[in-house]
Amino acid sequence: MALRDFALIVLVCLIWASNNIISKYVVADLAVPPLFYAAVRFALVALITLPWLLPMPRPRWRLLVVALLMGGGNFALLFIGLQTATASAAAVVIQLGVPITTVLSMVMLGEQVRWRRGIGITLTLSGALLVMWDPGGFVVSTGLLFVVAAAFLGSLGAVMMKQMGGVRPLQFQAWVGFASVWPLAALSLWLEPGQVQAGVAAGWPFLVAVVFSA
Repeated sequence: MALRDFALIVLVCLIWASNNIISKYVVADLAVPPLFYAAVRFALVALITLPWLLPMPRPRWRLLVVALLMGGGNFALLFIGLQTATASAAAVVIQLGVPITTVLSMVMLGEQVRWRRGIGITLTLSGALLVMWDPGGFVVSTGLLFVVAAAFLGSLGAVMMKQMGGVRPLQFQAWVGFASVWPLAALSLWLEPGQVQAGVAAGWPFLVAVVFSA
């Protein structure tokens, strides 16, 4: 692997890790409702990628389902989980998406698992279980359960995305943002009274967090 490619991979990991920490700060310390935070985030994503929205790829129903799974559903559950789970624990538990994706790929795509991937799955599961282990026994917090659910939705969306062809990355991001913002906004309006006031009260740190996350 070229040094430039390796550096880009490390940069992606750094950005994703920073995003988890910032999101934890927003929903826990700034007390911004998680669905509202996700809705504003995807509204900005939709706005930025609007030039790539059309034409809509086919099959349309699959595109919308994948966009909701990997976008609004995944991030909403992750942000809800981060209200109570630590960012470090969530970062490890979200890696359960790797074995979940593998299992779903075997069931839905007929892929086969070799011994190297099997070792990787075992290590991932062991790491997640270690994070959830308490000296008094095995404890799974509600927050981490939401993170596991987020990992499952993201994995299911990724496998369904594998069954689509001809969708460009920015075009896909445009539909993730566009499809996610409406149900998230509706759910936030229904379940999170005072969400706009909470966002305004959080001030510029909330604005910076939204821009970075988007």
